[in-house]
Amino acid sequence: MGEENSFEVRREEVLKSAYEHGINLSSTHASNDKHFSKFDEFSKFIHNEVEYWEKYQHDRIRNIYNFYNQVNGIIDLIKKMDNEPSLMNQIQKLNQHINNSSNILFSDSELATYLTDLYEKNPNRSSIAYVIIVQNQLNIPSFNSHEKFQGLLDAMRFLYPISEDIEVNDFRILNKLKTDFQNNLTKYNQKSESELDQLVKAKQDLQKKIEVIEKEYTDTHLPGFENVFNTKLKVWEEEKTDLANAYDDLLKLQKPAQYWKALKTNYEEKGKKWVHLAIWVSAIFVIFLVISLWFFPEWMKGNIGLDQVKGIIIFTIIASTFSYLIYTFIRLATSAYHLSRDADERRQLTYLYLSLLKDGAVEPSEREIVLQALFARADTGLIKGDGTPQMPFINPLVSKVMESANTR
Repeated sequence: MGEENSFEVRREEVLKSAYEHGINLSSTHASNDKHFSKFDEFSKFIHNEVEYWEKYQHDRIRNIYNFYNQVNGIIDLIKKMDNEPSLMNQIQKLNQHINNSSNILFSDSELATYLTDLYEKNPNRSSIAYVIIVQNQLNIPSFNSHEKFQGLLDAMRFLYPISEDIEVNDFRILNKLKTDFQNNLTKYNQKSESELDQLVKAKQDLQKKIEVIEKEYTDTHLPGFENVFNTKLKVWEEEKTDLANAYDDLLKLQKPAQYWKALKTNYEEKGKKWVHLAIWVSAIFVIFLVISLWFFPEWMKGNIGLDQVKGIIIFTIIASTFSYLIYTFIRLATSAYHLSRDADERRQLTYLYLSLLKDGAVEPSEREIVLQALFARADTGLIKGDGTPQMPFINPLVSKVMESANTR
């Protein structure tokens, strides 16, 4: 305890020696510098400044508080130092901090009052004004907002205040400018009203001319145009109906046409199969006959007896079977080719019917006949009396095709 009391005395001696001539704080924005004859007076001033500027910490204006708060922290360290080298180091640091700082601004200065009053209205404007006035900087990112530009105006208003004692001659100039502006404004208003009246009159005249032209056109040209238009419209509606019907029939007959095409191919393949079978059976039958006649059997020799009769019956049965098979295969092949041709004719008839329907060459009654013919029962050719259905419409249909081709 005795050592601490003795160094406290030594601390006072060192501080008194270091600040023998007192402590000076200077600010370029204050009318007078601050001089403190004692270190305790300086410490009390710094503490008061910290409390004052603690309320204003928005954006860059907080630099003022940061400066006083850092100085106050160094002062607290000086008061706690218990050895002379550390004490001297902190005193040197305090002096450097005061001399190198550009943020010194006294709370009782005119600028401090201006900035704090502005801060209460708008912190952003106060911060920008501080940067321009205290830090002498214009490199703000960009004046792209109303607040930033207003802050610039606030700074200019403080740095370059407008004098209140304007000369009388300046008032005269301003009054003359005001009078000239009002006279010119009145003259231009009168001229604008006159031109506006002329424009209104010209618009009315133009409207009357348009009404006359519309009436003349309605009385003379419109009736004939309406007749032509109605005729064309009727033709277009008929064509539209025909196209719609053709499209509907196309959708209805598209799948059957594809079916008939596939059926034609299927019957052709079946016909080829039956022809091949007929050829193979005929070849086997011929070989059988050649062998049978080349190697004449014993039962065919000598007098006719029971054995000879049995042999003849067996031979006859075999020959009849081969003949029936060959005949059947030929009939099946003929029927397959016949049905293939019938399917192809139905497919071609479908396309022909759609073509005539598009050109409007098919009457509703003929349309029913065509559809009945397209979906009529096909003749297989295997049953006797199975005849092909009659198509009484085919000759008139062909005639219409020829007429349609000649008119094109």
